Amino acid sequence: FFFVQTMVMRFFCMGFCLLAVMVPSWSAYEFFHSSLNETSPTQAIHKHLLVTSLGAAQISVQPAAEGFGTWRTKMGTGVFVNESNPNTIVTGLSPGVNAFLYMAVADNSTAVSEFRVIKVDPPLATRNTSTNSSSHPLAAPSGAATVGSWRIIEGTGTIVDTLNPRTHVDGLSPGDNVFDWVTFELHNVEVHTRVILNRKDVDDCSPDPCQNGGTCTDGVNSHTCACPARYSGNNCETNSGTNEWIFRIVLLIVALLLLLLLLCLIIWRQVYGQEMHETAEPFNAEIEQLSQSQQNERQEIEHTFQAELQKLAVQQESVLAAAKKKQAELEKAVPELQKVGPP
Repeated sequence: FFFVQTMVMRFFCMGFCLLAVMVPSWSAYEFFHSSLNETSPTQAIHKHLLVTSLGAAQISVQPAAEGFGTWRTKMGTGVFVNESNPNTIVTGLSPGVNAFLYMAVADNSTAVSEFRVIKVDPPLATRNTSTNSSSHPLAAPSGAATVGSWRIIEGTGTIVDTLNPRTHVDGLSPGDNVFDWVTFELHNVEVHTRVILNRKDVDDCSPDPCQNGGTCTDGVNSHTCACPARYSGNNCETNSGTNEWIFRIVLLIVALLLLLLLLCLIIWRQVYGQEMHETAEPFNAEIEQLSQSQQNERQEIEHTFQAELQKLAVQQESVLAAAKKKQAELEKAVPELQKVGPP
């Protein structure tokens, strides 16, 4: 019973604490929500319109919005580069009307700006020109507006002045190189004037650049030469056989020089060896005489030493004989002394 009573008291205390926390929080939420509804009137919607033929557009809020805001897609499609920037770029536009809203909150008020982008197919005034060079004048057709800019649509090229309707382009690639002269009319409608410069791929093997019987293969603004034996280079202009004969001659000369050097070494060794032999003969004789005299002296010393040893042996035998004689005499004198007795 005491355990049940304790558990009931704990649940009661926990419920009371939860109510004490939730009631003030709910009251504060209701007060904040009612205050926001009363003091946050929405300003008038500012609408903007842009007509373009591109898949991306620059959108902005005019007049400039204050506070923090974000872009939202209302109609169509679009991907914002920076959805919190009032001046940003939207990509991925779909054909037709694309509507975007920018909602900014500042000083307890909300400002909404709507920006509509209509993607249309550009009106084109096309002019085709053929050329054999990688450089060519680039000019908008007659009647086009003079204020605009050039855009590269397809191919390659370096436009000298992108703001000049009559300029020059370098680095054209083979085939079609498409450029648009883009101008703006009323309501920011883009007008495209298209110029197509078709660079023909000329035959780089005419005339044949390969020399010495080489076979030319045409490429894109290039050629390749298949050279016969003994010839090399981009155009088979180098005679590799001549170089090979020169190399062989040089190698033969080097071999002859090495052979001559070896022969000189052999001759020098023979001459020098004979001279050394003749010079060394007197020294060899003197050395033999010296060694013979040294050998004789050693033999004399050995004989003298042997004679001295023999003399010493004879003397030693004489001393031993005298000692034995003295010992015999003492042995004879001992009995006589024992007979006499002490004095």
